[in-house]
Amino acid sequence: MGLIATFWRGQCGFVLTVLLLIGVSFGLTYAARWVGWPILGVLVVVSIWQCVGAVRFAERVIQDGALSRVYGVYAAMGVALVSNALVGIGVLLPAPPVDLAVAGYEAKVSVVGDEARVSGAIDYQILTELKAAGPVRRVVLNSEGGQVQAGRAIGLYLAQIGADTHVDDLCFSACTLVFAGGASRSLGPDGVLGFHGYRFVDPLQVQTVDKGVIEDKDRAFFVARGIDATFVERVFATAPEALWRPTRAELTDAGVLR
Repeated sequence: MGLIATFWRGQCGFVLTVLLLIGVSFGLTYAARWVGWPILGVLVVVSIWQCVGAVRFAERVIQDGALSRVYGVYAAMGVALVSNALVGIGVLLPAPPVDLAVAGYEAKVSVVGDEARVSGAIDYQILTELKAAGPVRRVVLNSEGGQVQAGRAIGLYLAQIGADTHVDDLCFSACTLVFAGGASRSLGPDGVLGFHGYRFVDPLQVQTVDKGVIEDKDRAFFVARGIDATFVERVFATAPEALWRPTRAELTDAGVLR
C-alpha cells in the first residue's frame, strides 16, 4: 500500500514510475484472461491512479527543468492508457468463433462406452485416435486393408491393453493384423476375413522396405497371437492380387477365432 500511495503522490523515482505505469498495465492484460468483464472496474481505477501519479511526478520534476523525464513519463502513461483501453475493448467484444476442424480430416474411430468402431483404410491415424480415446474393451473392425506396418502397430496396441476384436462386415489384408491383436476374436454372422501376401511394388516410388522382412515380422506376429503356423504360411502364399477368405471352421481350427 505504501508504494501505491507514494506513486499517487508522484514521489516515486523516474525509473520506478515508468515501470509501474507500463508494468501494471501489462499485468492487467494477463489478468483479464482469468477475471473477465469485472476487470473493467479495475481498469478504470488503475487508469485514474496512473494518470494522477504521472502528472504529479511531472509537476514535481519540471521545477528542476527535467523535461526529458516529464516527456518520458507522459510517454509511458500514454502506453499504459492505450494498453488499458485495448484490454477493456477485448473484454467487451465477443470472442471470435474458433473452428478446430482440419480440412479434409475425417475420424476413423468412434467410441461409445467401452467399444470402439474402426472403419476406413488402416493407417496410423487409427492408432492415434484409439490411444486418444483411452483403453477400450472391444474394437469392431470394418476395413478393406491399408498399411501393413500400421496394422501391426495397432494390433500390438490392442494386445497391450487387452481389448477384444470383432468383425460384423469385412476385414481384409492389413485389417487382419489389427484383428489378430484382440484378446478375444469373434466374427458376426455376415463377417468375412480376407488374407493375402504382400506387394511393395510401385515404379513411381523408391522402395524403403523389404517385403520379405515385413512378411517375416507379420508371420511372427500372427503366430505369437496363437494362430497356427500352417495357416499363416497359406496367408503369405496367397498372391497379393488374390484374397483368401477362410471358412469359419478354418478360422476356428487355426486359432484365428477364439
